[in-house]
Amino acid sequence: MTTQDLTTVFQVPVQGLISQPLEIRRWMIDSREQVPTEGTVFFALVGDRHNGHAYLADLYARGIRAFVVGQPLAQAEFPEAVWWQVPDTRHALQLLAGTYRSQFHYPVVGITGSNGKTIVKEWLSQLAGSAYAVVKSPKSYNSQVGVPLSLAQMRPWHTLGIFEAGISQPGEMEALAAMIQPTYGIFTTLGTAHDEGFDSREQKLAEKLKLFGSAKAVVYCADDPLIKEAMESRLEPEQRWAWSWQDAAEIQVRHNNGQLTIAQAGDTATFQVPFQDPVSLENLTQALVLLTQLGVVPKVLQPGLSLLRPPGMRLSLKDGIHNCRLIDDTYNNDLAGLEVALHFMDRQPQRGGKTVILSDMSETGRSAQSQMTSIEAALAAQGVQRWIGVGPAHADYQPAAGLDYVAYASTEELLAALPRLVFQEELILIKGGRSFAFEQIVQALQQKVHGTVLEVNLEALTHNLNVYRSRLQPETKLMVMVKALAYGSGSEEIAHLLQFHRVDYLAVAYADEGVYLRERGITLPIMVMNPSPDSFAKLHQHQLEPELYSFRILRGYAEYVRDHAEEVASPIHLKIDTGMRRLGFEPQEVPALLEVLAEYPELRVVSAFSHLAGADESRHADFSRRQAERVSAA
Repeated sequence: MTTQDLTTVFQVPVQGLISQPLEIRRWMIDSREQVPTEGTVFFALVGDRHNGHAYLADLYARGIRAFVVGQPLAQAEFPEAVWWQVPDTRHALQLLAGTYRSQFHYPVVGITGSNGKTIVKEWLSQLAGSAYAVVKSPKSYNSQVGVPLSLAQMRPWHTLGIFEAGISQPGEMEALAAMIQPTYGIFTTLGTAHDEGFDSREQKLAEKLKLFGSAKAVVYCADDPLIKEAMESRLEPEQRWAWSWQDAAEIQVRHNNGQLTIAQAGDTATFQVPFQDPVSLENLTQALVLLTQLGVVPKVLQPGLSLLRPPGMRLSLKDGIHNCRLIDDTYNNDLAGLEVALHFMDRQPQRGGKTVILSDMSETGRSAQSQMTSIEAALAAQGVQRWIGVGPAHADYQPAAGLDYVAYASTEELLAALPRLVFQEELILIKGGRSFAFEQIVQALQQKVHGTVLEVNLEALTHNLNVYRSRLQPETKLMVMVKALAYGSGSEEIAHLLQFHRVDYLAVAYADEGVYLRERGITLPIMVMNPSPDSFAKLHQHQLEPELYSFRILRGYAEYVRDHAEEVASPIHLKIDTGMRRLGFEPQEVPALLEVLAEYPELRVVSAFSHLAGADESRHADFSRRQAERVSAA
């Protein structure tokens, strides 16, 4: 697409340096992403807790030259840029996505429901890969901004698109449907997720089904009477690819001892499946019913079934040999998945260089040379220093100068060569299609340990963080405690994740913990809960902010700051004891506290807080409320 195309879509004039049309190759909404700058347009989205306009200058300095904004820009500050000023940047992104999607005429599958969207999408895409060149949503990109980013991956050489759509309140699905324009649909389940956003289950179901307004057919399980009735009232018989475990639909599904049969009008398809639990069987059946209805025969699908595994097993961090860290993504391999893995890699603490061990990709409909060129560009954009390739396409490829590149014809050849390769304090992404059995490489490079392993799910942590944020007012800042190695979870890794998601503050117990994080690239403000006179120098040197809880420690730190005076006042935090009886100024001491603070203009109070004694137990709710009243009064 060109600048003229975007002008047509947005119905506003392009501004800035308009000497010649600019080719637009990708869309960007997150300023933290490392992407090729040429051909990238940045959408300055505005939300309750973020404003993309704050990052325009930084993006321009990095080389981005196209912007979609909601406020005027000064030509003098962006002399080589072009931009479109629109009333709503998110709506503009959705308009562009819908227009771009309309250029492609191969089938697109839209998936919605309360649960199971992502795993159905992942399994469907892997199984369909034996018959189609698939493009799909990365991870759980099913929101008002996730869907546009998913659709931006569509290319002429694909032959099937698979995209998720998720909503949390009425009125959201219309925009997603207009963008995805599904040819076929899958409805997974109707559960309790996001019930608070709807008046009833009936309303939630009706809103979700708006995705399928123009679909040729929809796959769904007819065993839920509410879903069955809703589908029959909205879809013509030929549009209903309903299936049932209980004879409630024309398509009958049965499972017995690892064998799944799908029967319809005298035709039966039989599969050996790797799952026994009801949830996995239902998710898998949704994918198999769609593919069999599209005419893909069991002998084409069966080899892929034994390779399926839950997406949650992807992108796991492991300790490697010689102080390396491994990112295990031995699930599948396509360009979209590679970009997701590279962004995950970029968010990890950097101990040394970046190495990527990569298999040939499974995409069809595109030349190997074209694939390899795209891979090289993606690796270069993320600052990868070493590229180890496996497969015939890699063996025949010669990258441009700048990357340390070596290729092997097979996984066996690489395994034989591993003892001669040097890996030292590197971050290593291991990503390969299942047929390449890259789990053997992970096993060879993983540090051999015995004992208990603690697995920390960073996606779950991110989800929890966003849940807490959703319950706060936009102006309320968020401090996250990462003391004691983030309660045993790994303070370095957790702190980097929190910094990436732009929390406002971190807190630790002791100055040494704060120094440890500073030395590992953490730049967020850090509060230290237990400062002592012998730690004042470390606090000052590493820009750590002490929690002060007594007149002795307050005056001691104030005198230290005065002796090492700088132009900027030193930030501090004050603890008020409202009932915990574990350090803090008493409420009646506040007048004297204010007098001391007035003596030391070198100090700047950032926050005053109290420690609730029983906030985790409802039986202490009244006491917690009294504590909150006391600290407010203080």
